[in-house]
Amino acid sequence: MIRETQARLYELDGGLNALNEGELLQLILGAGAKNHPLQEVVNEILELKSNFGLKGLTVEILTSKISGLTQRKAEILIAGLELGKRVYAQETAVRSVIRSPEDAANILMDMRFHTQEHFVALYLNTKNQVIARKSIFIGSLNASIVHPREVVRP
Repeated sequence: MIRETQARLYELDGGLNALNEGELLQLILGAGAKNHPLQEVVNEILELKSNFGLKGLTVEILTSKISGLTQRKAEILIAGLELGKRVYAQETAVRSVIRSPEDAANILMDMRFHTQEHFVALYLNTKNQVIARKSIFIGSLNASIVHPREVVRP
């Protein structure tokens, strides 16, 4: 199953973003234990997730509730979750604030070498902090045709 998931990674345009939670867990864990197929272990983790939430999972909970999960694999999983929490915290701590067109230009500066028109939306919260950046449309050399519903729709 893990090889199938890895093979899917290369086929999908979205890469890791296109995988579901179960497939991501398979990649993190790598393999199941003796007499416990990886898919079975992943399904049990997803069941625990519905009870505790991913944030509420601990090594102790994982190893006591899932017989096919070793202490080491549980530590790897919890470490991955902690890394995700820290990355998210850093990103939200340094949210860019837009007070002028110049601020928006600085955020979009990475686009300066594009050879085609790109229609990009910056979504702001009530404090003018950027909460999302979405590429709506990539046009031709000098035109980009967009309808307002494409900008408003999440």
